[in-house]
Amino acid sequence: MNTLMDVLRHRPGWVEVKDEGEWDFYWCDVSWLRENFDHTYMDEHVRISHFRNHYELTRKNYMVKNLKRFRKQLEREAGKLEAAKCDFFPKTFEMPCEYHLFVEEFRKNPGITWIMKPVARSQGKGIFLFRRLKDIMDWRKGTAGKKPTSLEAQQARSTVNSSGGHDTRSSDDQKEEIPVENYVAQRYIENPYLIGGRKFDLRVYVLVMSYIPLRAWLYRDGFARFSNTRFTLSSIDDQCILGSCLPTIHALCPSCPLAVLGELIHFTDVC
Repeated sequence: MNTLMDVLRHRPGWVEVKDEGEWDFYWCDVSWLRENFDHTYMDEHVRISHFRNHYELTRKNYMVKNLKRFRKQLEREAGKLEAAKCDFFPKTFEMPCEYHLFVEEFRKNPGITWIMKPVARSQGKGIFLFRRLKDIMDWRKGTAGKKPTSLEAQQARSTVNSSGGHDTRSSDDQKEEIPVENYVAQRYIENPYLIGGRKFDLRVYVLVMSYIPLRAWLYRDGFARFSNTRFTLSSIDDQCILGSCLPTIHALCPSCPLAVLGELIHFTDVC
């Protein structure tokens, strides 16, 4: 934040606004944005540091919902052949609301591996693989008593009954109906792209200026992480399959070697 302020203060023609007067650019965090700007009209020329509905892409369940909506839109406007090209994400279901649809798909392809991911967590927390429906039942039992997220709690407080009035049930009744944490169940990619037999991920930085029309800037440098074991599905309980044991690698430029567990792996060695 200090670097940002220093840059803006030294930019000719820019002045820091001390009060609630007119402004052109507002830097704020996500929680403050939701509280103050979520339902506020803004002039077309002003800019803030986050897109107000960014969670439509950053929450896993909303992202899947929008990808499916986009595929249906393609089918209506350009036909099934064009929509079939939108096949870059595997079969995905939101749990528990699409549990019955998931079971139907699961039984069509017995024995394949599925992955469960909490919709609003990061850093690999809460992720697990499974091949049996029994594992889903164990998951439901294990999460049913957990404390709801702040968003779920807010939704519970604002529950309205069918007659239009607020829900007047006792707090004890509502405690018994704490919702299961939302997850997505997704068909696991069993033949992932590997480098040297290891799973990896690449972190790149993108500045999105606009979605309609789409305008984005890609930063040239980034970094990579590699699993410390070779990929295998012989044991789906192995955390390295999920990527949770990927070590963080120092920031890299495209010409730099990749340091993995004390080894040096150059791009030219593995490509």
